[in-house]
Amino acid sequence: MSDVIIHCERCGARCKVAELRDPEAKMLRWSKEPKGLCINCAVHDFLRNTYPINMLLAEFGPKGLLLPHIQKQFMGIMRAGFADAKPDEIDWNRIVENWDLPFPKKIKPNSTNPCSQQELDEIASGQRPGLGTSGLMENSK
Repeated sequence: MSDVIIHCERCGARCKVAELRDPEAKMLRWSKEPKGLCINCAVHDFLRNTYPINMLLAEFGPKGLLLPHIQKQFMGIMRAGFADAKPDEIDWNRIVENWDLPFPKKIKPNSTNPCSQQELDEIASGQRPGLGTSGLMENSK
């Protein structure tokens, strides 16, 4: 299986199918099947489905992901989630470059993420306030 090459369902990047999976992995798990997202699109998918970071990213955009201290914090999240992926496999510049590419599935609210795709799109376009400093300052008046 290790010689199987697929293409990411979102960005088209070439991906090698992993031979081994960690059964303890809670995030960024290698696929059981030869299909899915590349590591960069999988990281973006994790972030867009994780509240409240998804609202902050919708409001302020992805460039903050290029900051080393943000990447270091994400490494801690990966360790806590027993991720199959390794931090050095992530290309943060590629994530930012591909930010506006569509995903195969829209975001739906669930028990850990109250935001829908529509709400995030409205925050990104300025039609709805986000969680950032501007919203906090307006509420503190």
